[in-house]
Amino acid sequence: MEGRMNLEMLPHLARVAFAARCARRVQTLLSQFAPEISEEFLETVEQAILLAERSSTDGRPRAGLAQAVEEAERRARGALGAGPGRASGNGTVHVTLSAPVRRAVAYAAAAAACAALETSARAACKSLAYAEEAAHAADAAHVRAAMVSDFEKLRQAAGREGWQDEEPVSPEFFGPL
Repeated sequence: MEGRMNLEMLPHLARVAFAARCARRVQTLLSQFAPEISEEFLETVEQAILLAERSSTDGRPRAGLAQAVEEAERRARGALGAGPGRASGNGTVHVTLSAPVRRAVAYAAAAAACAALETSARAACKSLAYAEEAAHAADAAHVRAAMVSDFEKLRQAAGREGWQDEEPVSPEFFGPL
């Protein structure tokens, strides 16, 4: 199936790097779809992604990962109730588009950081799923296409070079966003 990304095909640190890259890609949606977002929220997302990237680069989990996961998950849980609502003609309040984007981005960042703490593909798959959710909520098909391209680049390099689980992968591998 075209565009299918099977993260179990990748070595552990490549999965961590990919999960962080996906979270980084959807992080860019926050400025467009959640301009009212707090500085604390942005810092929490940044910290989780940064620690995941550094863990993948260093080949070992960085200090502070567990706390970054907890804080990003806390921010994600609060995201749906945090944004301004929009009242409709019948008096019901609709959640604005920014709330689902904020939620999915924070969960993608949390799962990327969690991927550095566990050797299974579970957390990396969750990060990808949340990143895809954010891209879908933002109607940003170009972001999903970029994630597919990142995955293919990583999969090919890992296969060609015979990477093992402990092979470090830095964010620079992917090039600029």
